[in-house]
Parts: sequence; C-alpha cells; structure tokens
Amino acid sequence: MFNKSNIILHIDNLTISNIEKKNTLLHSVSFKIYESEFISMVGESGSGKSIICLTILSLLRSSNLKIDSGQIWYYKNNEKIPLLNLNEKEIRKIRLNEISIIFQSPLNSLNPKIKCGEQILEGVKYNLGLNNKFSKIKTHSLLKSVDFSDTERIYNSYPHQLSGGQLQRIIIAIALSCNPRILIADEPTTSLDNITQSEIICLFKKIQKKYKLTCLFVSHDLSIVEKISKRIIVIFKGKILEKNTTKNLFQNPLNIYTKALLLIKESYKFNLIKYLTKENVLEKNFNFSLFRKENVLEKTILIKNRNRIYENKPIIKLTNVSKKYLIKRFFRSDIVHTALLNINLKIFKGECFGIIGKSGSGKSTIVKCILNLEKITSGKITKSKLNSRRDIQIIFQNTKSSLNPSQRIDIMIMEIIKYYKLESNNIKMKKYLNNLLSDVGLEKEILERYPHQLSGGEIQRVAIAKAIAVKPKVIIFDESISGLDLSLQGQILNLLNFLKNKYNLTFIFISHNLNIVKSFCDRISVISEGELVKVGFAEDILKSNVDDIKKLFVKNLNR
Repeated sequence: MFNKSNIILHIDNLTISNIEKKNTLLHSVSFKIYESEFISMVGESGSGKSIICLTILSLLRSSNLKIDSGQIWYYKNNEKIPLLNLNEKEIRKIRLNEISIIFQSPLNSLNPKIKCGEQILEGVKYNLGLNNKFSKIKTHSLLKSVDFSDTERIYNSYPHQLSGGQLQRIIIAIALSCNPRILIADEPTTSLDNITQSEIICLFKKIQKKYKLTCLFVSHDLSIVEKISKRIIVIFKGKILEKNTTKNLFQNPLNIYTKALLLIKESYKFNLIKYLTKENVLEKNFNFSLFRKENVLEKTILIKNRNRIYENKPIIKLTNVSKKYLIKRFFRSDIVHTALLNINLKIFKGECFGIIGKSGSGKSTIVKCILNLEKITSGKITKSKLNSRRDIQIIFQNTKSSLNPSQRIDIMIMEIIKYYKLESNNIKMKKYLNNLLSDVGLEKEILERYPHQLSGGEIQRVAIAKAIAVKPKVIIFDESISGLDLSLQGQILNLLNFLKNKYNLTFIFISHNLNIVKSFCDRISVISEGELVKVGFAEDILKSNVDDIKKLFVKNLNR
C-alpha cells in the first residue's frame, strides 16, 4: 500500500511544444506519484503519454521539441532533485540506478545479435558491479523472478527465437537489473493476446509487491488499467482531464471524455449495427440507451443475412491442411516443428470470418498458406475464382511499416492504380484516387503527406485505401486493429462495415481482442498450438462472457 505522505516523483506544470509545427503538445501537466504506488496513465494515441515518460528520463531527442516551462522533481533521502536541470552524466546515473523504462516494442529494444541472457547480464555487471560468476547467478535469479522456469534455455536464446510475451519478460528483467525505485511501462501489453496480457499484468503485480516498486503504467486499454492500478490519470490532447482512484473513475467519471471511453468499452458487449465512437458520446444530449435501441441488430435480420451468405459454396476451403517446418541445428539432429495440423475451414462470400488464438498458435501461418506465401506440407486449399495476387489483399499488424516512408501517399496509391491498369488516363486515375479517399474518409490534403506525418487512424485508412484500390474480393486483417485505442477502433470498424457492404467484400479477421471479434465477426475459429479447436457463430462460441474462451485456450495449451 502506498503512503500519500511520501512523494517520489512530481511532474510540475510541464509544458512542451513543437517548434516546427508551432503547436503545444503538453499543456501545464501536473501530477504526483507516491512511493510504492501503482498508477496508470490512459489516453488515445497522440495524447502526450509517451512524451511525459521520455521527458522524465530526459530522452526527448527531437530538436523540434522544446520544454517551455515546468519541472520534474525526484525525491530521494529527503532531497528534492530537479531532473530537467541535470546534465547528461547526472541523468545517466538516475537512469542506471533509480528509474527504469519499458518501451512498447520489446523486439526493437533488444540487440538481435546478442543472447537474451547476456543482455540482462550486461546490466547486472554494470549496475551492481559483480564478477562474471555472481552476475550470471543474479541473471538466472532475475529470469526466475519474471516467471521463466527453463532459465538456461531462455538465457541462451536470441530475441527472434522467443514469443512476444517472453520478450516482454526479458525487457522487464533488464529493467529490474539495476534495482530501480521507479518502473515506467509505456504500453507494454499493446501487441499481446488476451492470455499473455493477463500473464504480464500478473507479473507486474508480483514484481511491484516483491521489489516494493513505484510503477507508472501507460496504456490506452481501460480493461487493463482497471485490473492493475489504484489510481488513474486521464490525458487528452496534452491536457490532464481527470485524476481519480480506479474505483471512483469507473463508477463515477468526472470528465465527459472519460465517460466516452467507458461507454465505448461497454458498447462492445452488444450486437450493434454501428460502433459507438468518441464523437457520438460528445454530441449534445447523447443518450446511450437510445443509441443502443437505434443500432441494435435485430435477430431476424441477422438470420436473413446469414441464410443469404451460407446458401452458396465457400469462396475459400481448407481441407486437412498441415504445415511443418524443418529446423536445422548445428551438431545436433534436426527438429520438425508442426505449425498447422489437419486444419479444415470453409470461408463464404460476404461473411466476416474471425480467427482467434494465442500468440504463436498458427493464425498468421493459415493466412500465409492462403496467400501462397507458404507452401503447405499436406492437404488442399481451394479458392473459388480467386487470383491470390489481386483478389485477396492483406493489411498487416504494423500498418505503418508496410508503407514506404520515403513515398508520398498520392504516389503510393497511384502506383497501384497504374500497375493494375484500373483506369485508362491520368484524369480518370485522379478521379479514381479521389473516390478512394472519399470511401475511406480521408481529405485530399492527405495526398501530399508522407507516412510519418499521419496519425494512427489516418495510416489505417491509407492502408485500407491501398487494399480496396484493386477491387479485391477478400481482405485479410492480420491483427491490424489491435494496436488502436478505443475511440479509433470504433471509427475503423464502422468504416470496414461500410466498405464490406458497398463492395460485397469477404473479411478474414485475425485478432487476439475477443471483444472486437465477438461483435464484428459472423463466425469464429479458435486455433491452439496449430490445431483447430472450435468453429462456429460468434455468439455461440463466446456466449456472453469472453472468459469462457480464455479457459478454452488455457485448457488446450496445458493438454
């Protein structure tokens, strides 16, 4: 339990601006963190959460960002240290011995050429001054403390050989190697599946209690911060809107923006034609009950739509599909890894077919086999009048990395139009391009920008525009919605429903977000360890409680 009389960190009236864009990113941000407290900061993408985290450790490297006013006070041994006044040598001591930070992407934080154990060992030797023997003992102890049982194997593994959840635990071990007083976690669970998220949350609780840490947990996911925090700070467009205890915030939010986030979270429990967005809630005289009543999906309409979809032959059919990889090892016998085993699936024209499963279960492998990016070991994949190159498009998880950073948006999309000869001359091509933008809800001004100049929602819409440009019959979404905050998710899902109806598209929707899959997909397949565990209508599989499917995952993982 934290003591409110013992302040450990005080962000005091912090204002930061962007010189180049001439706008303010943080507006007089102030809040206190107490010793041994677990506090969360929530807000949508671009709200200023990461800027606050980076400023605490003087990690703002952009010459365009300027601290206009304010101070960050660090309290230690009755001393009040102004972090923003420290020189590089002094702040480095704070980073090494007092405050650790965990970033969103663990793979980008690790050296791909160095074994994971050696990367933890490096921190232990440098921070604790131990010799090789005792450093290695301490490293194995740290690996055990973050719930690794086979510490020797993990120690000798390279980053690419471990799953997302395992990598996140390696990063936590590195952060703990300096025995910090404060641990900052910047979106550490964003790209993880529900089961792994739960494991990481439990781990954070455990290490916070064991090491008596003060934790600042940054997220856009209200479901996660509700489970882990005693207090929550809500930030929007660089302004603190609300500071409250977790219980009070969820029961009686003080700010309309907080109410909007909670209502959006609540809306996923219902089968609605239209997804609730932040803009809906902020409208004058908004009534959630009325919104639900107006947008409820009638059962008779649902049955009628399904009868129309499933009376035809499947557009894609997988029959006893297996995929095995041969893993070659030096001086040891080779290993055969079974990624998929006897998968039988039917996907029908016009449906949204969900594929859910834990990280590494084989979801993406199914997609690669459908796209002919991987050759199946046995079985058969039948595609009814589909040309994989054009008729089946895919939008990847990290959408931004799939866009050319040195290419303007107009050139990027125009390239596709020209390659597939979708229009005969430049005038018609520009008109086609403008119609695409209109369909995905983008303004014409976006065409002259580069990917780094776009927001998360704009990047998603550009990726969707690229996919529908070739007039496909099937679009695959490989975890492409999972990294978006609540308010953006609703906007993008509404857009996808509109495009699906307009172009009579078939969606294959891969996700680990059970709430989205439950409300968005017609049918769902559950994959565990490369095997098809269950397939059926969304409401039949997930029922009213997503915990049922979590138990199903755990059951199959432990068999």
